[in-house]
Amino acid sequence: MNQDSPYLHWQAKGNNPSAIVLMGMSGIGKSYWSDKYGQKSSAEEIAEEIQDMPSETRERLSKSGFFLYISADNEIASLISHELRESGVDESQEPVEMLAEFIGKFGSEQDGGFAYDKFMERQEKYREAELASLHSLPGLFRSAYEKQPRFPQPILYDTTGSFCEVVKSGDAVYQQLAEHAIIVYLACSAAEEEILLRRQREHPKPMLYDKDFFDECLRKYKLTFGQSDEEIISDHFLRYIFVATIVHRRELYEKLAQVTITTEELEKIYGEDRPYDFAENFIKLVCRKV
Repeated sequence: MNQDSPYLHWQAKGNNPSAIVLMGMSGIGKSYWSDKYGQKSSAEEIAEEIQDMPSETRERLSKSGFFLYISADNEIASLISHELRESGVDESQEPVEMLAEFIGKFGSEQDGGFAYDKFMERQEKYREAELASLHSLPGLFRSAYEKQPRFPQPILYDTTGSFCEVVKSGDAVYQQLAEHAIIVYLACSAAEEEILLRRQREHPKPMLYDKDFFDECLRKYKLTFGQSDEEIISDHFLRYIFVATIVHRRELYEKLAQVTITTEELEKIYGEDRPYDFAENFIKLVCRKV
């Protein structure tokens, strides 16, 4: 971690970080554990609370175990709501399902897939929206830091699985996030990776890809199966590319992570009888590893 990071100054005073960014593969349990952490809110709502909430209200909420988290899927869906509507996405679905339908699958159009150009256009629109959703976070985290200790509970940001495809170690967005938050990687065990592979085999899920990575996987697929774009069965290709995606993303997460935790560690600190303890214990677990 940056030795000049404000987090180290808070920690020296016995305070918590203003924010935790939780990343990891889609399906590993980021949203599940975020729900255990506290109450879902939007970045806009939290910004208003930081500015307007009286200090005594903050203290009361903190003592009651009230913690806030932001869902990246909700933020992205909100940013491209017009595009989702125009594309004919079923808006009765949860945001994560709407976004998956919007991204779509590459492959034969007769099989319900997208042609390469349309697929890449959707990929780029989604990528731009995810990046835009991150731009307001450093300012939000900074405001929470400036309100310490009146806003003492860290905000948890529940990222998408594609966070590692959009943010790169050393780029401006990463540096700004890392300056006011701890970047935490919820890592997969070998057994959990097998579960994710099985799920993808049974229910192939659309994903965002780095274009160079996607193109290389597509090239190898065509060589292996001797098919043109128009002949590719989208679900078969999704299953094929997912194996490489797990390895590819694992490497990216490891480069971005300031702290790595596991679901086994989270299960040990969660108690059904005292759910509010989980948020406090989660923060302690992360801070011990910084």
